[in-house]
Amino acid sequence: MQVEVLMTASSATVEARLNVQGGGWEYYTPVTMPGTVGGHVAGIATLDAAELGRTPTLNIVITDADGHDMGSSASMIISGIRRGTAPGVLVRVPFAVPFTVAVRRSMVLKVAALHEGAELAAVTFHVREPVQDTPPRA
Repeated sequence: MQVEVLMTASSATVEARLNVQGGGWEYYTPVTMPGTVGGHVAGIATLDAAELGRTPTLNIVITDADGHDMGSSASMIISGIRRGTAPGVLVRVPFAVPFTVAVRRSMVLKVAALHEGAELAAVTFHVREPVQDTPPRA
């Protein structure tokens, strides 16, 4: 199994194909700090012909820049129980998983897709401090 696409998004669903809104974050700005970061992890896993008929597991884990678990993880079956495709074309399995993470400060978060402990893909984004509504006092 490989992960051909992995991204964070404001919203994502799978209805035969992957539908993404607001995907490809570089940063996220919560309303307050401490606060929460919420969205979806979306992507496309691929299986080759040898993996057809199997049901491997894909794990999604969110950590901070130091590798500390942020308390948001998910596991899913990537079903290879299906017919193959044309020669030279990989079987593509889209996925969309909601997540919510509590944050206490500005930080970089890493979203990783793992299979049997090996990292197949990862993306990072910066959680920024919220913008103040009022100017600071002089």
